[in-house]
Amino acid sequence: MIQTQEYKRQTSAKLPKRSWIQRNPRLFQVTFVTTSLLVFFSKPIYDIFFAERLPHPRNKVKS
Repeated sequence: MIQTQEYKRQTSAKLPKRSWIQRNPRLFQVTFVTTSLLVFFSKPIYDIFFAERLPHPRNKVKS
C-alpha cells in the first residue's frame, strides 16, 4: 500500500501547454493597449513633438 501511494504522488495529470497570452494576461493587455494607442495617435504625436513648425501668419495681406 505504501508503494501505491508513492506512485500516485509521482504521477500527475498532464496539462496542455498554455500560450504566452494565457500565462501573462496583464502584460498582454498593457502591451496591446499601448501599441494600439500609439498606432492610433501616431500622427498627432509626431506633429506635436517632431514636425517642423509652420510660420505663424501674424499679418494677413488683404487683397
